[in-house]
Amino acid sequence: MTGGDALPSGAIVRAVLAGSLAHDRLRTVLAVMAIALGVALGFAVQTINGAAVNELSLGVQALSGDADLEVRGPRGGFDEALYAVLAQRPEVAVASPVVEIDAKLADRPSSLRILGVDPFRAALIQPALISTTASPLEMLQPDAIFLSTAAAQLLGRRPGDTIVFQAGLRTVSLRVAGTLNPGLSPTVAVIDIAGAQTQFDSVGRLTRIDLRLRPGVDSAGFVRAMKPALPAGVVMARPEATVVAGTSLSRAYRVNLNVLALVALFTGGLLVFSTQALSVVRRRSQFALLRVLGLLRRELIGLIMLEGAVLGLVGSALGLLAGYGLAYFALRVFGADLGSGYFRGVTPTLTLDPVALGTFFALGVATAVS
Repeated sequence: MTGGDALPSGAIVRAVLAGSLAHDRLRTVLAVMAIALGVALGFAVQTINGAAVNELSLGVQALSGDADLEVRGPRGGFDEALYAVLAQRPEVAVASPVVEIDAKLADRPSSLRILGVDPFRAALIQPALISTTASPLEMLQPDAIFLSTAAAQLLGRRPGDTIVFQAGLRTVSLRVAGTLNPGLSPTVAVIDIAGAQTQFDSVGRLTRIDLRLRPGVDSAGFVRAMKPALPAGVVMARPEATVVAGTSLSRAYRVNLNVLALVALFTGGLLVFSTQALSVVRRRSQFALLRVLGLLRRELIGLIMLEGAVLGLVGSALGLLAGYGLAYFALRVFGADLGSGYFRGVTPTLTLDPVALGTFFALGVATAVS
């Protein structure tokens, strides 16, 4: 090779890379593992959150149906008298009251989200909440509960079985009377609203009111007009705001996890740097020989950077595989919110995001090279 060649020959490249791997193999393996760990943690967090937000969006869309607006109060609910006020407004075509309950199961340390609805009102706005296996009159029974497909699979219950819930100091036994629309993805159950209020000590309280406005009504103007009439702690917004609120609540949680992942990734970068620096010191005689043979300084630096890039490529590839496996395991064991409670009741399906794949792969390589 001569000094005028643009790039070193393949033989020289292979010799330099082989020399790098021949020294401090343990340190090299640790550097690759650290890069892989950082990429895996970051990619897993991103994948889990993306899946959870996507399923939350689909769930909100299914539960709200064709509602234009959603009136939602604090966790303890609000006075049901507000329903009569809104339902009589000329701008409102249909108003559907809802009672949401996180009912604790008596036979296991978990809870089930129960929605108390008016079947006749819900059929006009939220058809997914109406059972496909029972008549509307059956849904009026106060002890009848209807499970989504996900809830039936999770609990292992079929029509005719009984589910026992813990309500304060007493237990509530409900009969599984049927299943909901198969297209309803969230893990929820539906009961008549009067039964929900009576069985779970929520008489006179509502959690949510879904509104469908009449054609031509400006939803933004209606929200502004109704804002002064809403009780304290009650808000009126589009159903999509629930997804935004859930994402915002989990933002700090996700940032903390991503920072921990970056710490591992940068630690891997430091290990790569120390490995490369020690390798360069130990191979000074080899590099001197290459310079004598005509290898340019910038070509030699390029080869050393190539060594770091190779470590980054291997570590990033392993990290993406490990990250997907970690995300799958975490979703199955801890759920979409990793136990934080932000996405309770959401059962997401993992999907690969090409942008996240490319971003974390490039980040791992860049950290190793830098």
